Amino acid sequence: MRKIFRGVLLFLFVSWGAKDLEAKALQKSPQESWQGSAEEKPPSKKRRHPLFENTSTVTSTPYEVVFEGDILPPFLKDLASRLDLMRKKNQGVASLEQAQEHTQKNQLKIKEECAKAGYFDADIVCLVRSAPKLTLVFQIHLGAPYTLKNIKLEGQNAEAYEPFLTPYLRKGDVFDSSKIFLVKAFLAKKMKQKGFFFAQFSAPILDIDRITKTVDVTYPFVSGGLVSVESISVEGLKDVPKKFVVNRLAFSEGKMLTRNKINHSQLDLLETGLFAEVKISATPSEEMSGKGEKKEANAAALPVLASQAAPSEKTPAHVNVAIVEAPPRMIGLGAYWAGTEGFLVSGTWTHKNFLKKACNVGGLVRAGLKELSATGFLDIPDVFRRNQKVHLETSLKHLNTKAYEGNKISAQAGVLQNGYIKDQKVSFSFLPTWEHSKLDRKKTHTQTLFGIEMEGTFHKANHRVYPTSGMIITLEISPYFGGFPKIEEIVEKKTEAPQAAEGAVAPGQNAAATPVAATAPSAASTAVATVSPSAPSSATTVPSDTSKKHMMTRFIGTFRGYIPLKKNIENAANSTVLSFFASAGITAVGDADFIPLDKRFYGGGRNSIRSYGYQLCGDLDEDGTPVGGASFVEACFEPRLRISKDVGLVAFLEMSSVSRKKTPNFSGKVLWGGGLGIRYFTRFGPIRFDVGIPFQRREDKDGKKVDRLFQFYISVGQSF
Repeated sequence: MRKIFRGVLLFLFVSWGAKDLEAKALQKSPQESWQGSAEEKPPSKKRRHPLFENTSTVTSTPYEVVFEGDILPPFLKDLASRLDLMRKKNQGVASLEQAQEHTQKNQLKIKEECAKAGYFDADIVCLVRSAPKLTLVFQIHLGAPYTLKNIKLEGQNAEAYEPFLTPYLRKGDVFDSSKIFLVKAFLAKKMKQKGFFFAQFSAPILDIDRITKTVDVTYPFVSGGLVSVESISVEGLKDVPKKFVVNRLAFSEGKMLTRNKINHSQLDLLETGLFAEVKISATPSEEMSGKGEKKEANAAALPVLASQAAPSEKTPAHVNVAIVEAPPRMIGLGAYWAGTEGFLVSGTWTHKNFLKKACNVGGLVRAGLKELSATGFLDIPDVFRRNQKVHLETSLKHLNTKAYEGNKISAQAGVLQNGYIKDQKVSFSFLPTWEHSKLDRKKTHTQTLFGIEMEGTFHKANHRVYPTSGMIITLEISPYFGGFPKIEEIVEKKTEAPQAAEGAVAPGQNAAATPVAATAPSAASTAVATVSPSAPSSATTVPSDTSKKHMMTRFIGTFRGYIPLKKNIENAANSTVLSFFASAGITAVGDADFIPLDKRFYGGGRNSIRSYGYQLCGDLDEDGTPVGGASFVEACFEPRLRISKDVGLVAFLEMSSVSRKKTPNFSGKVLWGGGLGIRYFTRFGPIRFDVGIPFQRREDKDGKKVDRLFQFYISVGQSF
């Protein structure tokens, strides 16, 4: 009994003491219930608080979140909006202890985010204020950011890859952990592009100097040696021949494997339209069984193999091509609209795997204000050699352009060859052509031509649809033979002449009814009738039936370049790019007047200079009809800015010069223009909206403006 009595007294004494301590705690000022730095822990003992007394009616108390101290940098503003405290402030907290736990948890997140951005000495103090409203306060003092002192690679032949660091990390830059790890992935990608396909990078090593407030960054890696293809397997095929797939790979057995070759191979296979998905992977041959399957027991062989191989050594690899076939029959629709061309819609039908031989057969129909055409084609792959196809095509066209109107039938039969030079794609086409046309420009001209259209392309851009670096060079050479009708003779009107010379036009006489002199016209009598910005033309065009058998050759060279002004390491397609192109063409022919209407050079339109209407760059006769030229030069500068994932902006400055002389001529005939555009990016390519404004609006003989105030275009794909 005595022990029981003592126990009861002890229990009463302890209970009375606890109530006294709680009463004293409630007498304290409620303005600051708790404060502390990131290293301190809030009191864990539960305490009552006036805000939480009526728990029978209120289950939680809403609160506000306040940031004090230094102005929040962008990275902290973004973090603050994502904190749990911000999302749950309307839900409130059930006790003061819960509020303290929330602030401590988010305090550590803020300090960690500051360290990632280079603020290693940041001091974050948390306060919980109860009056006039429950408020959670974060007092932030960032201090000075740490900067990068030394950035280096650590591994075999590291000095060869250190130049890849400089565009993204430089001495003196503020430390940014996100960029540090992005550069690690970028370096691994670059080494794969150089042939070190199994290169591996460890986590970056950071050496933080608290005294100088600098950070040294080291990227340790193992190169894995150059990778050569020992064997190739293809899986997933049903109807497409395996030979067709293997022949379209940019690599072969015994050759070096690089990331660029894999990318080219995937794109080439997808562009055939036969496959919905293509994945190409490589595995060291030591990990493979005789059946081409990966050995489970040697799962750790890759790091060992990579660490032991020197850069000059070759690592044999097995390459697997995993394919998902697409439906072979396809129907496609397309459309574009341009200010001076109107709408054009197109429809295609193709069978990509005809006779299960990967033969591509199909047809194309185009209908618009300027063109009505039907085309049929057949591609037979790998007839003579790998990655080559025989191309057969025939077409019927009705053309209604500004320069001429009429009908045309043509046929082609030749070969198209793809290949690679130092991981860069090259292609060549050789297409003998036959054409027969009846084209009208004041008079109907009938012509039959035989030609050979040859084109070579060197493709060094980093992407087929969204290029951000590199270049594309194209050269076209097309000799033509046949009977070329003489299209026109230009006769100057003599307004003041005491005595008319032979073949000249007397004042007031109708030039169209005047016979042309049999002798060769003088330089003055063959002057081109052009539209001047200030005065109407003083010449007229006289049709002629003269025709000769001629040979002419067209040469066209085009250069497209892409320079990244602001690189995006995570996604190259999001980079800011300065794109530009320059194109020039000449015609080797005895007399420029014998160049067929559809073989002359014209400028202007959606695939040329956008500021001027279709075919309107160059000389125009007194009726405003394009004369065309024997040579031309075009150029365009176009900065491209991606402002979001789906939207981009462009601005362009462009020029064009189309001349009747056989070599480009810039004397007073250069037209300049510019404009703005919007790009909406989709999975299959950008949809573009362009507005071009001509800087020189020309007038016809009646003083009417030939060039519109602006040109508007809607289409799919980049302008170049």
